[in-house]
Amino acid sequence: PHLVRVIEVKATGAFPFMVMELLRGRDLKAHLDQKAPLAPAVATRIFLEAARGVAAAHAAGLVHRDIKPANLFLHHDASGALVTKVCDCCVVKQSAVLGEDTTALTRTGGLLGTPAYMSPEQAQDSKSVDERSDVWSLCVSLYEALAGQAAWRGCKNVGELMAALYTREVTPLDEVAPWVDEGLCKIVMAGLVRDREARIASAA
Repeated sequence: PHLVRVIEVKATGAFPFMVMELLRGRDLKAHLDQKAPLAPAVATRIFLEAARGVAAAHAAGLVHRDIKPANLFLHHDASGALVTKVCDCCVVKQSAVLGEDTTALTRTGGLLGTPAYMSPEQAQDSKSVDERSDVWSLCVSLYEALAGQAAWRGCKNVGELMAALYTREVTPLDEVAPWVDEGLCKIVMAGLVRDREARIASAA
């Protein structure tokens, strides 16, 4: 329930198309633009559901590679309940080797994904990432929701951001958002360890 549902796909003919469920609400980026920082309880609920969606994709052998607030949709279902949906799987990597014809709507230069939310290893080689890269992107998005500012806020351009990814640790969340519970801060920062071998290994 936390992945946008695909109803039909047609990949042949002049106009390939994908039919997905109709979502009602707005994406998390639009919400953060008006409401950031989120109350920790609200952010936690949103990201627990997002993590369940990402974990379901991982269980199917898929790595999203573009988790960010704009791709997390706050959907109101038929009963009016709020459900977080992971959307925009245009740069998904299958466990099998990707072909050279892979394209991406969010391609930036030679990068697949969105630099402000990608893991250090994705910035180096988007084809070699695994589930731990999505964990980073989830946690850097949660950091932003809790702090009301981006993890790499001081970077003025993509070059500075890439240098930060390669050489710096993210400023501890408790320093920029001292109102957030210590235990929650530790979870977020455990997902933002640059060495993926030491990072939280699973969205689940």
